[in-house]
Amino acid sequence: MIGNCAGVFLLRMGAAGVAWPSLLPRILFAALVTAYCFRKDCPARYRAGDIFAWDGRLLKKVMGIALPNGVENGMHQLVKVALSSMVALFGTYQIAANGVANSLDSMGCIAGQAMSLAMIAVIVAIYSFTSGTGQKEQKSIYSDLIIKIQQGDVAELSVVDNIATVKLNDGTSMEVEVPSYYTLKEDAGTAMQDQISEGKLKVETPLPYSPPWWLTLLPSLGLLVIFIIFWFAFMRQAGGGSGPGGMMNFGKSKARVSSDGKELIKLL
Repeated sequence: MIGNCAGVFLLRMGAAGVAWPSLLPRILFAALVTAYCFRKDCPARYRAGDIFAWDGRLLKKVMGIALPNGVENGMHQLVKVALSSMVALFGTYQIAANGVANSLDSMGCIAGQAMSLAMIAVIVAIYSFTSGTGQKEQKSIYSDLIIKIQQGDVAELSVVDNIATVKLNDGTSMEVEVPSYYTLKEDAGTAMQDQISEGKLKVETPLPYSPPWWLTLLPSLGLLVIFIIFWFAFMRQAGGGSGPGGMMNFGKSKARVSSDGKELIKLL
């Protein structure tokens, strides 16, 4: 507020007097927070090698979610533009009917939205009740896994996504949630690499099955093709809206201006 007042009233900068005092502190504090996150004693810190690293498996998973989501959002925006352009071709009665239909449709969504909020609590309660049943493997934390690897207590290690399945030398098994295999290998230090080289530790990192990215796009592309066909058919019918068989000729007045041939007198 002090910077905005100084920029507007003292420096007479107008809109820039509001923009610069708001922008510069954000840049400064963003730089300070970023520098703090690079400190080694920070619990959640940045690593330059992780920022600029190329993880093809992770990028494939991200693109498998991002590309279909982007296509779906694009179709949603395209449908909104198309519906707006179609409504613009309507007459007065049709526009009013469209507004009433939208209001009734929004009323029908109220019950669904209320039930979705209630279902979240039900799903969380069911998961909390059933998550611990029938589980034979021991759960552990990430720091315990690092200690066991450094002490040489781990015989087999299998990492899939962010879940590490560990088999100890005494035959017991456990599941640990890890950031990634490369982060685990870095945190465990040279002890893990030495055990792998000596054959004391067997490590497997199988790739999880994921369908090709183009296969996830097929449903969205199919809907897009159907919508384009419907759009061209609709616009072709709308082009002859004033004709006798046109789509937009309903609701129009049938009145015609008639004249009996008499001269009209205008009063000024």
